[in-house]
Amino acid sequence: MNSPVKPVFVESAFPGGQKAWQQYMFSKLRIPDEVIINNSNISGQVIVGFTVETDGSIHDIQLVKSRLYLLDDVALDIMKKCPHFIPASINGVKIKSYKQQQVKFAVQTIR
Repeated sequence: MNSPVKPVFVESAFPGGQKAWQQYMFSKLRIPDEVIINNSNISGQVIVGFTVETDGSIHDIQLVKSRLYLLDDVALDIMKKCPHFIPASINGVKIKSYKQQQVKFAVQTIR
């Protein structure tokens, strides 16, 4: 008796993996002066949800978890400028997928 074939699902990913994602984030992360001036110590995370299309492009970017509106804007801007992801696939066929990405912030000014 033949056993049913299990589908092989591969999740969408940033090209180069997690380390490349962290390098991208670090290179693009710019804390607005207003945050630094008005909030001497602030930390937390913003979570952004988005759709990865079959061509790897990013669409439907939305805020899932807010921290501070200025930091939210930074996280959304990073995702809007993000290069294409490697799309998800099932049995080698590219599919549209939904993904969430956290953007961590830790701002500490020295006075």
